[in-house]
Amino acid sequence: MKELDRLYWLYPERTRFENDPTAWENYRRSAKLARFELEAISVDDVEIVFDGHESWVYVKGERVDPGRTLFHNKLETWPQFQKDVWRFLSTFQALESSGHCTLIRSAQNLLTTDKISTLMELGRIGGVRTIPTLNIPTRDFAVLRTKPDDVGIDYPVIVKPAHWGSGRGVVRAHDEGQLIMALRLASAAELTMVVQPMLGAGGTLTDVRVMCVDQRPALSAVRHLGPNKTVNNSGGGGRTEIVPVPEDLVAPATEIAERIGTPWIGVDFLYDGSDYHLCEVEIDAYIPKSWMESPEMARVLDLRFASYRRRFDLWLEAKS
Repeated sequence: MKELDRLYWLYPERTRFENDPTAWENYRRSAKLARFELEAISVDDVEIVFDGHESWVYVKGERVDPGRTLFHNKLETWPQFQKDVWRFLSTFQALESSGHCTLIRSAQNLLTTDKISTLMELGRIGGVRTIPTLNIPTRDFAVLRTKPDDVGIDYPVIVKPAHWGSGRGVVRAHDEGQLIMALRLASAAELTMVVQPMLGAGGTLTDVRVMCVDQRPALSAVRHLGPNKTVNNSGGGGRTEIVPVPEDLVAPATEIAERIGTPWIGVDFLYDGSDYHLCEVEIDAYIPKSWMESPEMARVLDLRFASYRRRFDLWLEAKS
């Protein structure tokens, strides 16, 4: 039996696998089906050498064979990882430049992490509505220089960090005073914030994540907003259903996935009761253990790692 190739998952050391051990068990099982041995590592485990002509990589002191190794390199930007963003990006770029296969290019990580860049780059795709967005740096914030209502954004608004995820730091502001308060608090962490109109205000707001494998929609997770809540995910009190991809989202999700070009992504839309609005793109969408209770999602997880295998095999073919 052929020895498994290595899939190194560059994972932040400021968190713990014990936070979701079942998810990682599922990942390792699907990775083996795709002929990978999955191992989580830190950027601190990676050393790179260049002698003026040739480069090579060591992981935990052992030299890596580029023909047998794939690096998973999603940029993590949650609050606890802020000090590590440059360490991630510089390591990702060095791996690319050294001639090793990475799943995500550095430019793709940046584009899909910054919310307003995502909307500007992808919001002109046919059939997609976007959310008007005001981007505000807060490091020296004192006064609101550009007011939302001056650029067509009416209150109430949603205020959130420009590059966090999973509903972290999302608040609502019903007037200018509340918005200024939120931005002043954000300035303590020197965050760049985005301000957007609150969709579905006073009604129902649904978050639909379309999961795409090899640039094709495969399945969707529909997240319903809980009573008096601001975000739709389970951590924010929301409720999730695993369902087929809504017909209206097949074409735009496909075009977005093709534009990004990675093996596996989640494209998030907000539905306000009448229209779908592009919200953000999860460059390598996480699958929590609760979603794996769905047999369809378990199948999609296997397809996800199979897409990693196809990407690696295509890379090897092009290199040879």
